[in-house]
Amino acid sequence: MSPVALALTAALAPMTAAADGLQRIACTFTVECLDTDACTETEYEMAMTYMPDPSGKTFVEANPTMTPPDPFTVEVSDVSGDFLAAPITGGVFGAPMQGFVAFNTEDTQRLLTIADGLGRYSVHMREEGLALYYEGPCEEIG
Repeated sequence: MSPVALALTAALAPMTAAADGLQRIACTFTVECLDTDACTETEYEMAMTYMPDPSGKTFVEANPTMTPPDPFTVEVSDVSGDFLAAPITGGVFGAPMQGFVAFNTEDTQRLLTIADGLGRYSVHMREEGLALYYEGPCEEIG
C-alpha cells in the first residue's frame, strides 16, 4: 500500500479503543466564539477517556460495581476540572465515542461532537446567560 493510501486509510478509520479497552481522545480548541461576538483564536485543551462495550451487545445489565469510564460514562478533564458525561456513539451502543453530552442540574451544560477529526464544543452557562463555542482538532491518544 502506498504511503498516501495508508495515510488516507488511517485518517478515515473510525476512532477505536486502545489495547486496554479504553478510548482516549484529546482536543485542542483553536477557535472560541462567545454568543454573538466575533470569534477569536484560543488555546484550550480537553482530554476524555471512555470504554466502549467490548462485548458488542446492544444491552448491558445493570452493574453497580462499574466505575467510570464505562460504556455509559465519559471522564472529561479540562482547565476547569474534571466532570462526567454521557457518550455519543453514533446511535450504536458500545461503539467508539464521537462526542459527549453533559446536561444535568448544574448551571453549566456541555455538548461535544467530533466528526472527521474536528471537535465542536458548546458550553451554556445559564446563571451567567452565556454560550461559548469552541472548535479545533481532536485525535486519539495512546
